[in-house]
Amino acid sequence: GVELITICALLQVFWLIWVLCMCTGASATWWYPRKILVLGIIIMFFAIFASRYCLRQTPKTHNQFSFALDSFKTLCSTSSQVPIQVISKSTIKKQFQPQNTLSTVQYNPPNTIQMQTTYEVPKLFENDTPRILSSGAFENPWDTWAGMPKFGDLFRLIRTEGHKLTIKLDQDQLSTELPVQKPDFSVLSQDPGDRIRATWLGHSTVLTQMEGANILTDPVFSERASASQWFGGVKRFRPPPCHVSELPPIDIVLLSHNHYDHLDYYSMRNLEKYHKPIYLVPMGMRKWFLRNIVDKNSSDRVSEHLWFQETQFVGSSKLGHFRFTFTPAQHWTTRTGFDRNKSLWGSWVVHGLSKKFFFAGDSGYCPVFSRIGEHYGPFDFSAIPIGAYEPRWFMKAQHVDTNEAVMLHKELKSRNSLAIHWGTFRLTSEHVCEPRDWLLRLCKEQNLGNSFFALKHGEHREIS
Repeated sequence: GVELITICALLQVFWLIWVLCMCTGASATWWYPRKILVLGIIIMFFAIFASRYCLRQTPKTHNQFSFALDSFKTLCSTSSQVPIQVISKSTIKKQFQPQNTLSTVQYNPPNTIQMQTTYEVPKLFENDTPRILSSGAFENPWDTWAGMPKFGDLFRLIRTEGHKLTIKLDQDQLSTELPVQKPDFSVLSQDPGDRIRATWLGHSTVLTQMEGANILTDPVFSERASASQWFGGVKRFRPPPCHVSELPPIDIVLLSHNHYDHLDYYSMRNLEKYHKPIYLVPMGMRKWFLRNIVDKNSSDRVSEHLWFQETQFVGSSKLGHFRFTFTPAQHWTTRTGFDRNKSLWGSWVVHGLSKKFFFAGDSGYCPVFSRIGEHYGPFDFSAIPIGAYEPRWFMKAQHVDTNEAVMLHKELKSRNSLAIHWGTFRLTSEHVCEPRDWLLRLCKEQNLGNSFFALKHGEHREIS
């Protein structure tokens, strides 16, 4: 029902855009105005009745934020550790106040590994906790967040930049400039020892192998970043370098947020089918995984997190030395249009015995990254987004550009950084190769050497 509701909502949006284009005279160059008006009215009535039918068929449940808090409280009530103070929704509507007390949640996945979760806001980050609105939605706490785009901004974006996204890409040129190679599985099947091995699988999907564990970030292997693989959304212009089933055994999946170019239903289903990993996800996303991906008998393999919440694995010779901390980022979330910012977004810090890995997810530039570098850094390896940034008047608050990505590389005190979030999906109006070319120029101008690098799709690099 959710996918149909989403499609219907999109049809209503398309109808409204068509009518506005017709009113401005733009549609005269695309379609005959009378025909498009009739078609738009038909689509509108279909969308309204279909949406109402789906909503009648959908049982009424708590919103995702309430479910997240209820789930967290349930885990706390069954814990044998120090009890956690669960803050009720009514007390955090205005501002989530940090609690400088340690708390622990413990539960046992079927493989007998104990997942131990602690929550403590470091004093350095006392002003970096997410705001909670009266609707239960999360909001970024920094002045660099300009708020959600207005409808007028969306219309201006389509009117001024939409034509750039319709320019056909030369596939022969892409094969030369953005080659896709099959990952070398004979190498990936081996432990990198005291090194970190990073394999870029497109967009924000990175296979990071370190200290005996295989960690996968924001896995997307489908053709479209969309609610449906039949139509809509954004179609990838470079194919995935491999199938999920070909990957080495995946131990941990890290999710930054729920946008379709970062959370793909079909990729997650395949990961569950072939690997059955542990999913570490933002607060508000556990319900989605239990409904769509993970069997209820294996629900303990899904752990959701607030910013600064940390997970460790007890009783595992493979994962026991790791700590995974969910850290802030400046972004937003939605999947259906009715759940805007009801789940959290963020970045991840992975602490090993001797190595540290930072996954930035999706973010606009904000001051929290310098504090992350100061408190959790330096990092041996980071995955930092460099693309999907034009036009700046629209994208600046939610996506860093390449110059800001280099600033993050320095502020995080990252010894080695991989460029992600580019070269796979055409999300914005800059040329698909521009982020990488800009990065190469900046690294040369600022004498960064190979410390901030881009890889081919499917290529790996080992980092000391």
